[in-house]
Amino acid sequence: MSFPFCRRGRARPGRLFLASLLLAAPAALAPPAGAAPAPLTLTTAGLPGGVVGATYVAVLAASGGTPPYSWSVASGPLPSGLLLTSAGVLAGVPGAAGAAGIAVRVTDASGATTVRNLTFSAVAPPPPPEALFGVSQAGALVVAGSSPLASGPAAPGAPVVGLAATPSGSGVWAATAEGRVLGVGVASLGSVAAARLRGRIVAIAALPDGAGYYLLSSRGHVYAFGVARGHGTVARGARAVGIAVPTNGHGYLVACADGRVFAFGGARNSGGVVRRHRAGAIVGIATLPGGGYLLVSARGRIFRFGAAVTVVLPSPRPTSAVAIAAAPVGRGYYVVAADGSVFAAGSARQLGSLGAAAPLAAVAAAA
Repeated sequence: MSFPFCRRGRARPGRLFLASLLLAAPAALAPPAGAAPAPLTLTTAGLPGGVVGATYVAVLAASGGTPPYSWSVASGPLPSGLLLTSAGVLAGVPGAAGAAGIAVRVTDASGATTVRNLTFSAVAPPPPPEALFGVSQAGALVVAGSSPLASGPAAPGAPVVGLAATPSGSGVWAATAEGRVLGVGVASLGSVAAARLRGRIVAIAALPDGAGYYLLSSRGHVYAFGVARGHGTVARGARAVGIAVPTNGHGYLVACADGRVFAFGGARNSGGVVRRHRAGAIVGIATLPGGGYLLVSARGRIFRFGAAVTVVLPSPRPTSAVAIAAAPVGRGYYVVAADGSVFAAGSARQLGSLGAAAPLAAVAAAA
């Protein structure tokens, strides 16, 4: 090899240095002939933690050897809910809390393999926030527990008779006796036109997913909004006081002041309260996870039907109950008195009082 800037005679030092670099470069840049690749190494040293019920993704890494790499489980089962792809992606939804060992193998194109033991840990999700909402007859909203909503006016000056909360507790619907529904933190899905109203609205109940709700009139007429579907009305002559949707979202139950219960759609009627046991007029109904429902009388007595929880209210009990609401987590419930006092039973958390809005007209619970 020759260079045009190298001539016979005395060479300049700078040109000799540059020429020596160019002549040596090919040998320095090229790997030695027949050199073996670096050893195959699984470089992932640890796995990020997961949360039960939440999507989990971790990408494993390797170096050396001869790409491409193929991944597999070396021994034992993976933790519940997880899968390992041949591309080295560990993904899924963890099904149980705790720590578990994972032995993973990576294989390169030449057949070389290496194994590493890793530890995967998952924790239980934090308990969801739980809230109880009350609204006064003057339309003032008050919140107990954890919710992005703040206490304040819900429907100022309107005769609010019913309250329903979204599943997350981020919004509530307030129903007036005239059939209007006002949303706080959530859009209204509709109201009852005056021409359609039969009697006065007495209650509202939302679907478990919050995509619709029902309004109930004192004459037992049911009005459906959103994706909710009507399935029938109560027989003439009954004084309806409350409506509840089973936790599976199928149909609805209507409670009457005399203790009778009517079931519509896929809801199951497990009975009502006979007169001699009523202890005052029935004022509310609540459904519980797993089936069953509760009725509460104006004197605070609880009546359980179907698979309803058997835990009774601790003493002292309310003497002027206005509403009952199922706890959104577990199988507990709340009974609220007209003065805003909250009585919790079963798995229901102690959330404090709703007394700031007393006297109360309606109550709802959400998580």
